[in-house]
Amino acid sequence: MVDHRDVGLLYERAIKELPNNLGGKDWSDLQRHYTPVAIAEKMLELLPLERIRPEERVIFDPAAGSGSLLLAATSRLARMSDIPEEIKARTQYLANHIAGNDLDKYADLVTKLRYLLAQESLEKNISFPFPNHYTHQDYEQLNK
Repeated sequence: MVDHRDVGLLYERAIKELPNNLGGKDWSDLQRHYTPVAIAEKMLELLPLERIRPEERVIFDPAAGSGSLLLAATSRLARMSDIPEEIKARTQYLANHIAGNDLDKYADLVTKLRYLLAQESLEKNISFPFPNHYTHQDYEQLNK
């Protein structure tokens, strides 16, 4: 069985093994540094999200990579008692309150796969949606 953690690790290891120049594009300038899942989960546990009104809670990872922090954020928000309970509203809330960005235009595909695997490991009535807001920009240029 492969789970979302395994896919993240495989992607991170594969990227490290790619040649610097792939198809005429220089991959080495992306300066990839991945956050281990355990650290992402601990970071989200320590955030005092309960002190922020539900409608104002937005967790954004400007360098999302393979999605470890996004997955941990979705999981953390999903466990909160003050978000919508109805499945459709809950799904919409989670998808709109997590956001990611990465220069690697393929990072979101790996993250989507990880979300799919995470969803498959949950009960059928539990929502674990991919974020609606995922971009591929230089995070230093983001102004939203």
